[in-house]
Amino acid sequence: SDMDSLYREMSLTIETQFIQGLSEPLTGETWQARLRELIDRRITNFETITPFKRAEAAYRHRSRFLQSDLQRMNTWLREALIRVLPESIRQDASRFEILDLLLSFESWDRLRRDQALSPDQAREALERAVDALLA
Repeated sequence: SDMDSLYREMSLTIETQFIQGLSEPLTGETWQARLRELIDRRITNFETITPFKRAEAAYRHRSRFLQSDLQRMNTWLREALIRVLPESIRQDASRFEILDLLLSFESWDRLRRDQALSPDQAREALERAVDALLA
């Protein structure tokens, strides 16, 4: 009867796993290398949490908790991206917003599910889009 309690438990499991996978310090010497590391970590985590995120999307409209959970994760992902990028890109609002969209779970899920790309194909597509945006 209290679905939000179930959602909280599911969310805590996902969040713990996700944050563990992304919280290790990035080791690249340049911001570009650190961005690649961040992309790799996101992809790895997105692949792991995909079933949960798809279920969350199906029930989000019924749950304030799931809505806030999505907002919290997106905020965390944005902040991680901000920490990697140089100020010139952070200050270019349209480029930053497009980059944030490209590196979102929703973009990854569309490439994997709707466009039927393999993980390697989806990774290549994202990397090429990021490279083109930042060129």
